[in-house]
Amino acid sequence: DVTLIANTGSLVKLVSGWRYVGHGNISEVSPGSGQIGTNVVIRGTALLGGDSELDTVFLDGTKVLNVTSFSDDKIEVVAGNGTAGTGNALIVAKSGAILRGNSWTYVSPGSINRVVPATGFSGTRITIEGERLFQGGSKIV
Repeated sequence: DVTLIANTGSLVKLVSGWRYVGHGNISEVSPGSGQIGTNVVIRGTALLGGDSELDTVFLDGTKVLNVTSFSDDKIEVVAGNGTAGTGNALIVAKSGAILRGNSWTYVSPGSINRVVPATGFSGTRITIEGERLFQGGSKIV
């Protein structure tokens, strides 16, 4: 119920106008690091704070590019264009409920410095040299 009491003592009441729900929990942000375009899965409980709609998600203070799917226990997003650093995942439901937890790290963009040989045909073995080529991942797919 929602009850307002004026300084005169009069009451205004709405029965069943509001329902308390337990606080949600972010248990996992996977992967825990990446850059723009990284597919990220956020798992937990009561991620929508009692609502059924999601407003937005932030990773280390940067709004995600896209929310690909969401439910109360799993949200899938595409990371936005953040700067290198670490911060929390932040979920905002349409109701305004906010849930913050588990860290996310934006890594500096990778770069390819050299490809050897620079020319070839199908089947040519090449070597790629650069920095941060996996972008927070563990392998190339």
